[in-house]
Amino acid sequence: MFSSINTDLRDGTPVLVRPVCKDDKRLLQIGFEHLSEKGRFFRFFRPVHHLSDEELKGFTEVDQINHIAIGAIDLSYDEDYPIGVARCIRMSKQPEQAEFAVTVADSHQGRGLGTILLAAVAYAASAQNISAFVATVLTENHSMIDLFGELDATSRIDEPGVLELNIPIYKDAEKYPTSVAGQSIRKLYEKLDLVKTI
Repeated sequence: MFSSINTDLRDGTPVLVRPVCKDDKRLLQIGFEHLSEKGRFFRFFRPVHHLSDEELKGFTEVDQINHIAIGAIDLSYDEDYPIGVARCIRMSKQPEQAEFAVTVADSHQGRGLGTILLAAVAYAASAQNISAFVATVLTENHSMIDLFGELDATSRIDEPGVLELNIPIYKDAEKYPTSVAGQSIRKLYEKLDLVKTI
């Protein structure tokens, strides 16, 4: 696992990327409030108006082994401004796979943050012998489907309007495809190699 890393979005916005911890409940709540109704629906597949204390606990009190969660903060603000989070949860019956989800604040979409968060979680997950992410995505969530497609994801219809995508992840960054997303992941892996901790 790594402690934290500073990087930039495609437009030069500086961001801090780091593992989520139990003290991040307030930040997660603020980040949730930055999401539009559509953004919340894409994440939860249902209308969600607030996060309960139990949900906040489940999202932040993670072991970073079987449940890995990485968040991002926009450093251009005077105070912590959470802009996205990604996580994977190991599947008990297929421990080499993990359910994956990523959420990016509406204000920061289309700027490469989703790829950065995916790369950070993939880096941490591959160190825990996870070799594939399984993501359930609404068919109208074109940005996520396009991102996963750039990473050679395979897909199947889970139910009407919903796709299940299987995304291979690797310890060796060179195994990622040479797509834009693949190249972004390679670059972030290089940075993470410099800051990883035992």
